[in-house]
Amino acid sequence: MSTLQQAIAAIQNIAAALSGMRAAPAYAPDSINQFPFAVSYPAHGSVGGTDFHQARYTIVTEIHVSRRDLPRDMATLMPYVELFTQAVLASPTLGLSATALAGTIEFDFAVMEWAGVPTIGFVFKIPVKQVAS
Repeated sequence: MSTLQQAIAAIQNIAAALSGMRAAPAYAPDSINQFPFAVSYPAHGSVGGTDFHQARYTIVTEIHVSRRDLPRDMATLMPYVELFTQAVLASPTLGLSATALAGTIEFDFAVMEWAGVPTIGFVFKIPVKQVAS
């Protein structure tokens, strides 16, 4: 069975490959000075099923753009709705043999901050299931 961290790493690899993305670290950094950047982490999950061989998680991916000039920042940010969701949906197993997307990707626009730096961005909620073989 693939691990939760492997699923997060696969999503970060997808984000890193997006046009214009400057950083997509494997683990959330204390601070970052490259924008736009993506960070992914587990939001919640459950484990169960026959012999406890199935896990369902929601992985959150945040895409941040530095907030300096709102019209320019929005122009930088907006394409990531389609770019990111299409790239994730194009890899329904995230490249992992026992992992699959488990539903609809939801997202919200948000005024955020990272390490004290004001940002705007999208917060994506990605449902994932993992089944042990």
